[in-house]
Amino acid sequence: MNRNKELILKIVLGWEIGPGRDHANTDKKGDKRTRDGVTQPAYDHWRRSRKLPLQDVFKMLDAERDAIYSDNYWVPVGGPVLPSGVDLIAFDCIVNGSRILKWLADSAHLAPAPRIQYIHAQRLGYWRHCPQWIAAGAGWLNREKDILKKALLLAGGS
Repeated sequence: MNRNKELILKIVLGWEIGPGRDHANTDKKGDKRTRDGVTQPAYDHWRRSRKLPLQDVFKMLDAERDAIYSDNYWVPVGGPVLPSGVDLIAFDCIVNGSRILKWLADSAHLAPAPRIQYIHAQRLGYWRHCPQWIAAGAGWLNREKDILKKALLLAGGS
């Protein structure tokens, strides 16, 4: 069941792409060229796994980007079988590197709307312990507010 996959990818890419499509993120490991939220190392790994020649991430096709998001995030988080709304917040969490698999397991007994609220609360608690919280927290909260609202709508709640 991939009923929400295209919509969810569009929502998350809206946050990943932001105002500019191509940019370089500087982090503790150095510069990482990034397109649509896909770093050069992630793109290289994906192309190697398909025995394709390496190329600059800025030349990545939208179809390749979508396949990377599907292979690396949608399928591993269980997107095809998660309830509507839970699939959105779980996908956004895994794209941004969190403990979503544990949170999904811990909340499996809950109905979709309470499960979304549980994951939301866990995510906020997790972020407050991240070293980047002071610098990036306001932006993360804006994204989370949008994802939470849309996830609850998909779940049929408010």
